[in-house]
Amino acid sequence: MIKKIKPYFEGWYLKHHSNGETISFIVSFHTDVKGEKSVCVQMINNEGSYSKYYDHNQCICADDKFEVYIGNNKFCDNGIDVDIQFEKMHVKGSINYSRFTPLEYDIMGPFKYVPFMECRHGVISLAHDLTGELCIDDKIVNFDKGMGYIEKDQGTSFPKSYLWSQCNFEEITNNCIFIATANIPILNTSFNGLICEVLYQNKHYRLATYNNSRVIKQTSKYLEICNGHSRLVVDVIKQNGFELDAPKFGKMAGVIHESPCATIRYQFYVKNHLLFDITSEYASYEYFDQNDY
Repeated sequence: MIKKIKPYFEGWYLKHHSNGETISFIVSFHTDVKGEKSVCVQMINNEGSYSKYYDHNQCICADDKFEVYIGNNKFCDNGIDVDIQFEKMHVKGSINYSRFTPLEYDIMGPFKYVPFMECRHGVISLAHDLTGELCIDDKIVNFDKGMGYIEKDQGTSFPKSYLWSQCNFEEITNNCIFIATANIPILNTSFNGLICEVLYQNKHYRLATYNNSRVIKQTSKYLEICNGHSRLVVDVIKQNGFELDAPKFGKMAGVIHESPCATIRYQFYVKNHLLFDITSEYASYEYFDQNDY
């Protein structure tokens, strides 16, 4: 059932990639300042974005594990089963997940204990293998030997400005990167927060505000961050964003743009040694600044 706290939202982002095809589902429920509830499933792929809203009574969420039912659809740690009639497209099928790759510790670090945060972020699985297929109208999309990623957000609103990127490197199985910077309001002030996790050759690297990492430079298409040991450069070469609904005071009243298949170059240095320099055509990317709207 949807929580009674207001305003409030909680959502999960489930990404699936295989053979040049990316399909992500955003599953969420919301309670606005008046207590009105809604439930939504959004999908974004190489061609566009799609959404369907459900009655809040059609949503059931487990309290002790990742398991969400919305209408005839199931999203859980074993995989997804979907049967969704969007306005102009029907999507049906199943994708199965292998064992998740969790973080070594919470991506929010000590900030997970700070009350009343506008938005809390979590990573459920950095990488997992996929099997199964989806039927999109008459097109079959096979995800055997594909890779997945799952994260979640909860709070009242998305940040008023943020940058987000995630990529599973096709050339190197189960090696991936997640990064986000955002304006974080606390009490009567705010600061620019940073969280980043790099998984490379079975080793985790964390760059975050709470371990003295900082943003050196950031634009809408470029990011450079560092701490005393590591440095990451994110250079967006090409992007094609599609609209998605986003929470604002618990209501899906905001609009963001996500590029599900952006071309991005990632360069990662450890102790001034270049650990990898990878350009992917299948990176996910978002940049939002409310001052631009």
